[in-house]
Amino acid sequence: MGWLNSVRNAITRNLGLKLLALLLAVVAQVMVHRDGTKEEDFTARLRLLGVPRGDIFVGNVPEFARLHLRGRRVALADLKSQTNLEISVDLSAYRNGDRLVMELRQIEQQLPVRTLEVAAIEPSAFDVRMEKLQVRTLPVEIALSGEAGPGFRATPKLATSDPPVVQVAGPASLVNRLASIKTTPIDLAWAEKDLTAVVKLVLPAERLLSVKPDEVKVTVRLEEIDMTRTLVGVPVLIKGCPVDAHCSVDPPEIAVRVEGPGTAVRKLVAKPPEGLVFAEFASVSAAEKHERIQTAPVRGVAITAMPAIAKFTVVRKAADAPKP
Repeated sequence: MGWLNSVRNAITRNLGLKLLALLLAVVAQVMVHRDGTKEEDFTARLRLLGVPRGDIFVGNVPEFARLHLRGRRVALADLKSQTNLEISVDLSAYRNGDRLVMELRQIEQQLPVRTLEVAAIEPSAFDVRMEKLQVRTLPVEIALSGEAGPGFRATPKLATSDPPVVQVAGPASLVNRLASIKTTPIDLAWAEKDLTAVVKLVLPAERLLSVKPDEVKVTVRLEEIDMTRTLVGVPVLIKGCPVDAHCSVDPPEIAVRVEGPGTAVRKLVAKPPEGLVFAEFASVSAAEKHERIQTAPVRGVAITAMPAIAKFTVVRKAADAPKP
C-alpha cells in the first residue's frame, strides 16, 4: 500500500496552490471565450463630402449604411455603446456619372474603435449624380382639412401665412417645377371662430429639398354663410279669437324651417320666441276654414311654416240665459 500513500501525498502536497492554479486556468478560459471574435451589423449615417460649390448630390444613396463588422466582443460592445455613428465619403475626386466603390479600409479608419474590421458594407457602391443647386422664393399654399362649424365656411383664399413666402433650395430640375410650398393640413374641426396655428411645410422630395423657414404661422378666417335648420313641435299661437268663441287650430303644433345667416339661425334655434308661428282668427267668420299659418318677422331670417295651411275652428260660446 506504499504506492497509494505516495499518490495521496503527491495529490495533497501544495493542494492550495494547485487549486489556485486550476481556478486561474478556468478564469482565463472563460475570459478568452468571452472576448472571442464575433461578427455583428451596425448602422451608420452616410455623410457625403466634396460636393462642388453650386452643385447638389442627387444620386440614389440611402441616408444610413449597414456595416458588417468583425472583432473581439469587448470591442464590438464598446462601439455599440457609442451613439451617432457616422461614415464620411469624399466625392471630390469623382465626376458626375462615375461609379464610387466603398473602400472598406478607409471606413475602418473612421471607426471610433480601431481594432474592428469592416467585413462588408451596404451599399457597397453607388453612382455619383449631381445637379446644379437652385434657390427660389415661393409662396406658401395653405392646406385645409375638415369642415367649419354650421353656418361658417373656410377656404384657402380666406387664410393668410406669416411669412407669405419661403426660400426653397434643391436640384434645379425639382425646384423649377414648383409653383408653391404647401403647409401640413390645418384641421378646421367644426370651428366657429377664426383659427391661428403654427404648421410645418411639406416638401415633395424631402431628402433633396430644403426650405427656410420650415414652418409658418397661419390664420384662417371664417366666413359666415346661410344655414337651414328645422324646428319640430312648435306650438301655433292663437290670435284674434272673438271673446264669445273658442278657437282652435289643427294641427296645434307644426314644424318650422329657419333659413339665414348662421349666427342668427343658431340664436333663434337655441331659444325660439313665443309666437314664432301663429293663427290669426280676426278675419275668420266661418265655423271651420282652412287658413294660412302666419310667421313672426325675424330680421335676416326666413321662416317657413310646415304645413303652411291648417284648419281653423271657431265654436261660439252659448249665451247666458236671461234672468227672470
